[in-house]
Amino acid sequence: MARKEQPTPSSNIFVNYFSKYNEQLKEVLYQPKNDTVEGYITLFESKTNIKREQAAYALLGLVSLYFIIGAFASIICNFVGFAYPAYHSVKALRTEAVEDDRKWLIYWTVFAFFSLVDFFANRILSYFPAYWLAKVVFLVYLYLPQTNGALYLYENYVDKIVSKFDSLLGFQKPVKTE
Repeated sequence: MARKEQPTPSSNIFVNYFSKYNEQLKEVLYQPKNDTVEGYITLFESKTNIKREQAAYALLGLVSLYFIIGAFASIICNFVGFAYPAYHSVKALRTEAVEDDRKWLIYWTVFAFFSLVDFFANRILSYFPAYWLAKVVFLVYLYLPQTNGALYLYENYVDKIVSKFDSLLGFQKPVKTE
C-alpha cells in the first residue's frame, strides 16, 4: 500500500506565504482605483477568458525572465530602484516627521552600496544570471511600505555592523537627541 506523503514544514511555509500574497494581489486586482483601468482589465478577461490574477502572474513571469536575459535589465532595474523611492523621498522631506526621512536615508545608503556592486555586474552575471532580478526584488522589498525592508535591514544588521566598526576604531555610538 502506497504511503501518502505529508507536506514538509518548509513547503507549508511556502504555501502559506504564497497564499497570503496571492490574496493581497487579488485584492489589488479586483479593487482598482481607476475605472478606466478596470474597464481594460474586464475587457481583457472577457476576450481572453483568462483571470486577471493569472495574467498578472504570467506578466510577472515574463518580466522576471526579462530581468535574467534582457538587454536593458540593468537600466530598468536601476530605474525601478530609483523612481518610486525618489518621489517618496521628496514627499518625506516636505513633512515634519523624521521617521520617513530616516527610512529613505537608509534606503538610499543600501541603493548606493548596490550601485558600487554594479561595477562588478558583468562578472557577477557570469556566475549568477539572475543578478538583476534578485537586485530589483531586493530593492522593491526595501522600499515597499508593506515590508519596510530598509528599516528592518538597518535595525537588524547594518547598525550592528557599523557599531562593531565604531568600537574597533574607538568611536562611541552617538546619542540620539530630539
